[in-house]
Amino acid sequence: MELIHDWHRRSQESSFAHYDAANILSKYHLYIGVPAVGFSAIIGTTIFANFQNTVNPYFQIAAGFFSIITCILIGLQTFMKFEERATMHRSAGAAYGSIRRELQQIIYSADESLLSTEHLNTIREKFDRLSEESPHISENVWNRTELKLSKYKTEA
Repeated sequence: MELIHDWHRRSQESSFAHYDAANILSKYHLYIGVPAVGFSAIIGTTIFANFQNTVNPYFQIAAGFFSIITCILIGLQTFMKFEERATMHRSAGAAYGSIRRELQQIIYSADESLLSTEHLNTIREKFDRLSEESPHISENVWNRTELKLSKYKTEA
C-alpha cells in the first residue's frame, strides 16, 4: 500500500506542476500577444495618417520603433509557442489527475482486486508513458508546486 500512496503523491505533484506551468505559459502568451496587437494598431494608424502627409516626424520615428518592437514580440510568441506548450501541460496535468483519482479509488476502496499485480502494472505503464510524453517542467515550477502542496498539507 506504501507504493500506492507514493504514486498518489507523485501524481498529485505532477498534476499540480503541469497545471501551474500551463497557467504561467498562458500568461506569457497574453503578456506578449496583447502588446503586439496594440502596437500593430498604432503602426496601422500612423501609416494611414502618413497618407495625408501632415504627420509629425516624431510620429514616424515612434511608428518605426513600435514596428520593431511588434516584430520582436510576434517573433517571440511564434518561436516560444507559449499557448501550444500551455495546452500540452494542461493535457499532462489532466492525465496525471486521472491517475491520481484512480489511485484514490484504490486507497479508499475495500476491493482487493484493485491491488492485483496486473492492475498495478497497468497503472505503472500509464505513469511511464505519461512521464515520457509530458513536456518538461522547470525547476522553478517544481519548487512553487512543492511550496503550495506543503502549505496545503499543513492547513489540512
